[in-house]
Amino acid sequence: MALPDWVTPSVTFTLFPQTGLPVSSTENIMAARKKATKKKATKKAAAKKPAKKGAKKVTAKRGAKKGAKRGAKKAALDLIISKSRTKAAVMSCNVSGDFYGALDGYVREAITAAEERASANGRKTLRPQDL
Repeated sequence: MALPDWVTPSVTFTLFPQTGLPVSSTENIMAARKKATKKKATKKAAAKKPAKKGAKKVTAKRGAKKGAKRGAKKAALDLIISKSRTKAAVMSCNVSGDFYGALDGYVREAITAAEERASANGRKTLRPQDL
């Protein structure tokens, strides 16, 4: 069946190289895009492999630095008291950041005094009356 002269086909057909079957032009475009993205993906993967090795070294160095910083903070902020529980125990006031350190110092002094009293009484166990 022949088409009139004023009708132009919107889809053209070519032969698929491997099978020899007709393929529409839109499928050709899709196949070309797919092939291009595969090439890009393999190039990116090849480029990333050496970068990953370098990245692991950097993260290991960063991890060591962060661990050192955390250790320094832990040594400086090694509190006996719990900040969250202290804040929860306070009902009608706000708690300053310096308060926790002062409270911790007060508790440590109380424990030291209780240890001295218990050892003066010949005991190795702290009791409530030692406070």
